[in-house]
Amino acid sequence: MRTAVCTLYEGNYHFGVAALINSLVANQFKGDVFVGYRGELPPWFRIYQYIHHDFWGEVVMMQLSDYTKVYFIKSKTTTHFTNYKPQFLIDLSKDLCARYDAIAYFDPDIVVCRSWDYFEDWMQHGVAVVHDVIMHDMPTSHPLRKNWEQIIKQNNRTIQHYPQSYVNAGFCGLKKKYWDFPVLWNDFIEIAFADYKAEPSRLRTNPRPNPFFYPDQDSLNIALMCYIGNISELGPEGMGFRYGVVAMAHAVGSLKPWNKKYFRSFLNGVAPTYAEKKYWEYANTSILVYSLLYYRMMKLKIRLFSFLGRFYKRN
Repeated sequence: MRTAVCTLYEGNYHFGVAALINSLVANQFKGDVFVGYRGELPPWFRIYQYIHHDFWGEVVMMQLSDYTKVYFIKSKTTTHFTNYKPQFLIDLSKDLCARYDAIAYFDPDIVVCRSWDYFEDWMQHGVAVVHDVIMHDMPTSHPLRKNWEQIIKQNNRTIQHYPQSYVNAGFCGLKKKYWDFPVLWNDFIEIAFADYKAEPSRLRTNPRPNPFFYPDQDSLNIALMCYIGNISELGPEGMGFRYGVVAMAHAVGSLKPWNKKYFRSFLNGVAPTYAEKKYWEYANTSILVYSLLYYRMMKLKIRLFSFLGRFYKRN
């Protein structure tokens, strides 16, 4: 199965993009990566070829290996990238990725932890998504889900699924037969903007009980409820939020692994997280982001503070 991976970044999230790509290569991914970005190209980027595209404008390509090319696409949108995900998937599927058999979106603070064969098998079974650790237990009677039911009915849709958990929008894997799903997802984001005071340029909107507190993530969950195709869900272990079959490690929260002060965190009784350990495992492999000396020093810090964190931790 020929698969494309895509992500979006701005600012120093390019560190996460490099680690994501490195983790893909390390886990036998053989396909192409499409990176939407705002601002400047990452300092580690090495131009291989300029490609002029009628829709996207100038696309620049980096040849990473015999099997993988990385395409950088400068975005013109003013929408917050978290709210732009489904539209990015829609636009890619229409032209640059039209020849692929599947597309998988990853947030740039995720690294892949399992062989790519696992993801290809997973996407065979439906729209591939992962449960969040927040509201992991979200039954049909949950008040937020009941509010979503009303929105679905008001917009002339029919409920098809009742996922038992809140789904994280950091990953969405789509075999070609499910490429209509991002259209539905984007429709509900547009409803959030039009009817529920969500602002396209903001990550969050008015707090609960607003059904679109997180416009991208809440819209994803609503779309899953009324999608006519199959869906395939992993529990929170899918993103490394708990033990189990970990497919990827997601460094959620505002403090990202490439920004964190690990010594200060250790003094506060907080050891490196699973996602932080996995970031530094892949941060400097196929794509070299750091000097070898700095990278070795950081990996030593992670091992040291992980060990000491067994004995010194916040109560």
